[in-house]
Amino acid sequence: MNIETQETADLNQLASLIDGMSIAMLSGVERDGSLVSRPMTPLEMDGDGALWFFTDVRSEKTERLIPLNLSFSNEANSIYVSISGHGEVVRDREHVKRLWTPYAKPWFLEGPESPYLVLLKFVPHSADYWDAPHSKMMRLVAMNPPTSAAERSDPESNALRPVPRPTRRFEDAVRTPSARRAHA
Repeated sequence: MNIETQETADLNQLASLIDGMSIAMLSGVERDGSLVSRPMTPLEMDGDGALWFFTDVRSEKTERLIPLNLSFSNEANSIYVSISGHGEVVRDREHVKRLWTPYAKPWFLEGPESPYLVLLKFVPHSADYWDAPHSKMMRLVAMNPPTSAAERSDPESNALRPVPRPTRRFEDAVRTPSARRAHA
């Protein structure tokens, strides 16, 4: 995966965590309401923190782009990352050509000119990561610029701070003004 220079400290931290992780599990909600995860290969993390993937425009995942979650796992280093966000379908043949890899050929036989090949742009809203050797979970909050006056006036809205390591995550327990997540 190509990782560009990031705009914020949180995005730099996220980039360093997922650098070298070649598979992400993309989870989303299907038409019938079921939660489904698919393995995806990240191709690029752009300077704004968006992660780029190849996909087939006919795939159901291109219809349900809000909300999405990406999870990465590096068992060797005991690092686990979960990123919530949304997706966008991007039809940009030049960007496809720039990101093209022969490893995509089994899915797109015509190469970068495949008619159904599009880009899936995953825009992160927030991320959690577990650093198991240190028994802590960290939260990267507000990776997007603050959108409300309350977020702009909160000096901790972009802070990287420790959160007790949960066995499960409970949304209501972390939705305080200082831990509010930015949403697109």
